[in-house]
Amino acid sequence: MAKFIPTHLQQYYLPHLRAYELLIGALFSFLPVKQGNGKTTYALLIAMLVCLAIPKDYLIGDGYIEQIAISLITALLILFPYNSTKNILVHKWSVRIGLLSYSLYLWHWVILAFFRYYQSHSILSLELTCLALFIAAVGAIISYYVIEQPIRRIKNLSTKQFLMILGVYVALFIPTITLLNHTRNMPTSVDFSPYVVKNNQCYGDKAFCQIGDSEQPIHILAMGDSHMLHYVEFVDYVGKKEKWSADFYAVGGCQFIYNDFSHRNEDCNEFRRYGSKNLDKYDTILLAGRWESLLGSENGEKALRDTLDYILSKNKTLYVFRDNPRSPYSGMKMHHLILRGFSIDLDELLRSQKERVAEYEAGDKKFMEIIKDYPQIHLVDLNAYIPKNFFFNGIPLYQDLDHLNSFGSYHLAEEFVKEQKLIK
Repeated sequence: MAKFIPTHLQQYYLPHLRAYELLIGALFSFLPVKQGNGKTTYALLIAMLVCLAIPKDYLIGDGYIEQIAISLITALLILFPYNSTKNILVHKWSVRIGLLSYSLYLWHWVILAFFRYYQSHSILSLELTCLALFIAAVGAIISYYVIEQPIRRIKNLSTKQFLMILGVYVALFIPTITLLNHTRNMPTSVDFSPYVVKNNQCYGDKAFCQIGDSEQPIHILAMGDSHMLHYVEFVDYVGKKEKWSADFYAVGGCQFIYNDFSHRNEDCNEFRRYGSKNLDKYDTILLAGRWESLLGSENGEKALRDTLDYILSKNKTLYVFRDNPRSPYSGMKMHHLILRGFSIDLDELLRSQKERVAEYEAGDKKFMEIIKDYPQIHLVDLNAYIPKNFFFNGIPLYQDLDHLNSFGSYHLAEEFVKEQKLIK
């Protein structure tokens, strides 16, 4: 029940975030069941409803506190049943659900994982949730009566019977794994290798390399978080066309913030120290980041303004990339599903899930208002070159919800140089 609390994390798949549920259940299993009283029971039920009704924006610590509370409340209701709750728990339908609970648990995990992959978002719509629960219930009923019950009725399981059951399991397991591996290795019809920069140091969570025209001296530093990392092909392509080279330094999950070395990732602190102390080596700075994330944090706007002020105070020519729009679906996932025969109307999917990009739009609006206060900054806006459905000639431009893949970055560069020049 705690999983119904909406958070931006897919905590359902993270066992270390679910460990407390197992711990609560394990500890309470050693306690004797005692008769509860009405006031306490109703208070617990009201507290559970309150936890479930808290809006996403008001959750404490991404909802973890509320999830712990619901787990504790559920355990207490079972440990101290009142007459009304006891009647519910011993009702024939409650007992039937209890008997099916393990099968239901196994089936709902698979079904929810598939549905979330299909719609490329962790929070399912009401329609898909109801459909997933129905399919899981049907699967649970079938497996309970076809598998669980027959096995339970076997008394004094012999070695021969055990080996037969094991053989059936292996017979089903091997073709399933073979099918999954075959599906995983199916061609995507996209060969990204022609677009990839031929330097392994330009990729990974931490990238530090030289890109552009290698015959030119380096006077440019391109830096940022993963939203600079996905522009590596763009910067490299444009640099070659415009005859300049650049040092490219980016760390995933780490915006460049001047004089802030308190990040939990030491690679991030090292990156920020480099940017804070080595700007004098460069004439021009290219800066990119997931601005919506930074501006949504405490003191984020101040951190961004302090960073821009610092770079400009060094008399550097500053180019700031506007963040690319967020897609409501993963481009590569949709591409894989379409190749496997799924009929997906991307335009309809885009319209129906538009509210999921609201956070990006709000952050982008705030970022653009800040940039207006700095007329000396050159804004690099590539959004006009990104199709509304995030595909070009049937090929996805995005790797996930908000990161370009190698083809996407390269494609933007090709379109950009037809009309504009980056370093003026």
